[in-house]
Amino acid sequence: METTVPKRRDKKSLRVKVISLGNAEVGKSCIIKRYCEKRFVPKYLATIGIDYGVTKVQVRDREIKV
Repeated sequence: METTVPKRRDKKSLRVKVISLGNAEVGKSCIIKRYCEKRFVPKYLATIGIDYGVTKVQVRDREIKV
């Protein structure tokens, strides 16, 4: 019996979602901004709802959206 392996779609980038959970005022949004936007926000502004960011990372020959 022969099995077939589905072909990878190399043209489409892989998407990875990371969830950050924690107490208030511990730096969750700051970490997201630092990683995705390469900037640091020194002042505290409470996040109401959610905060998210997207960045592209190259792993071997594949582009991944984090």
